[in-house]
Amino acid sequence: MKKLVLYGDSLFAQAGKHRVIMFEEALSGYDVYNCAAGGWNTSDCVNKGPYIAKLQPDVLVISLGTNDAAPWKQVDMNTYEANIPKIFATFPESKIVYFLPTPVDEAKTRSVGKDLTNDVVKKYHDAAKQICIDNEVAFIDSFAVFMPLLESGKEYHIEDGVHFTDFAYETIAAELAKVLKES
Repeated sequence: MKKLVLYGDSLFAQAGKHRVIMFEEALSGYDVYNCAAGGWNTSDCVNKGPYIAKLQPDVLVISLGTNDAAPWKQVDMNTYEANIPKIFATFPESKIVYFLPTPVDEAKTRSVGKDLTNDVVKKYHDAAKQICIDNEVAFIDSFAVFMPLLESGKEYHIEDGVHFTDFAYETIAAELAKVLKES
């Protein structure tokens, strides 16, 4: 079995055992290891990367950018853009797939006292997307996948407007399966 490591922020950290099993079923042939932590941003993953790289993953799936974009702990764009290639370089033998920052449900984020907007998240999404293109790293374009769902009223967030329902994780697994089949 190949090793697939989920790495990044709480969007993956909240993928507990039943969701890891769901990923393994959707991605037959992979053992999935969840090495994500709530609150992590790109700076945290630059620092933790050398340890995680010891796992020698065949595939590394990164979810970063939402915390970097969050106004209450924002990582400036220059640092964010410098951190991403550093993370890539830490995993030279792994196929990397970047799950780009995802649209939030702004009404829900406001209701829980967080002022995170899609305009800000999209800037971080677009910067990461360009870095992936420049470095020939595969990515899942979360705005292309999830914004139509958000606009149509298809719910994929829990109450806070940032984190995911099972439906969202099923969607991510299906998108990841497509990316892995293409490579």
